Amino acid sequence: MRCALTTGKGACAIWWRPTRRSPPRCRARCVTRLSTASVATALYTRGPRSQFVQGVKPIERQPVTMVGQAFTLRYIPAREDRNQLEVFRNPDHPQRVAVETCPEGQILVMDARGDASAATAGSILVTRLAVRGCAGVVSDGGFRDAKGIGELDMPAYCANPSAPIAGAQQGILTV
Repeated sequence: MRCALTTGKGACAIWWRPTRRSPPRCRARCVTRLSTASVATALYTRGPRSQFVQGVKPIERQPVTMVGQAFTLRYIPAREDRNQLEVFRNPDHPQRVAVETCPEGQILVMDARGDASAATAGSILVTRLAVRGCAGVVSDGGFRDAKGIGELDMPAYCANPSAPIAGAQQGILTV
């Protein structure tokens, strides 16, 4: 089966099984045709055992399959003496660094330890990811402004909408 992606030079010449030499857009297009179960099994046979974020739902009504490399951000329980509102104004804050350094075509995956009691991002940060060309965003925590995020042309998945900011319940450990 040929990839249906067409380029300025005509139809893509790769078959169902893309190779590393295939153009990245062609590889991504072929992978989007596979079921989640097939991808999970293929990854499992190659070593990764925890390759699926449990408990997330698409924000938009018509979820779009997204393909890309994961760019990760990990949250930890917040400390009241360290996680004040002013830390979010710092341009070197890990959350801002993650949004500004997530490469084009990759997916920002945020590990909030399954805690959706505080938001891991809102429409401003997710819009910035979309403008920068990221392939999508996934969080097992909450998102603020879920309605606005759902209107973007970028797939977004989270556990639940959540109004409180991340600093209320969560700190950030690593990008």
